[in-house]
Amino acid sequence: MGSFLIVSAPTPYLARQARERALPAAVSLNLGAPAIHDDGPVQVVLFPPLAKPALPLAHRPDSPFWVATAGAPICRGAAPPALNALLTAEYDAPGALLESDLDHLEGLFALFCGLTGSPSVWIVTDRLGSFHVYQAALGDALVLSNSALLLASLTRPALDPAAARHFLNTGSVFGGRSLFEGVRKLPAASVFECSNGALRFVRRHWDIATKFHGAGPPPPSVGDTARSLVEAMDA
Repeated sequence: MGSFLIVSAPTPYLARQARERALPAAVSLNLGAPAIHDDGPVQVVLFPPLAKPALPLAHRPDSPFWVATAGAPICRGAAPPALNALLTAEYDAPGALLESDLDHLEGLFALFCGLTGSPSVWIVTDRLGSFHVYQAALGDALVLSNSALLLASLTRPALDPAAARHFLNTGSVFGGRSLFEGVRKLPAASVFECSNGALRFVRRHWDIATKFHGAGPPPPSVGDTARSLVEAMDA
């Protein structure tokens, strides 16, 4: 599926400095030769899937809008790199894409987009959070990646004891934790804006509850459930 790294910082110097610190760590993790998008305070680094070159960002020819995806997204039958080109053809700015219902995006993925020259980058996580996206602070910069190990190699955190217990007992780490303190997982089905080293939640783009409750009668209220239990016990 390939990996990615996004760096957001208050200044281009800090962003590039954080990116350069990350590249040797990526080499040590055998992530492959990167494709780098240098946009001053926003740095996007895309690493290739096994035995394949890294896919570059898709640019809209008549605007500074760009899109990139990681993982295995599907949109109307298209997958990267055709998907990236499809999105830039249909939308001309991050707002136009992110204000859509995003129901056409399926699969395990992270999507990120922005405008060349803008200090902001927008990140979209998939419906169930199956393709993990992690965040960590690196000085004044914020770094995001689907590799918690890459972020941990940069920030040198301690192990999270509770997360380690979860992993040893169940094989999974739950909630927003990772195995490393300070390396946090973004929630599923969410849109975020990252700017000047800070992350801001924008909205949820999908809710499983609305999909299932709309298919049948609404769930009973607490009062109705309590009355049903009393009636069953009295019967």
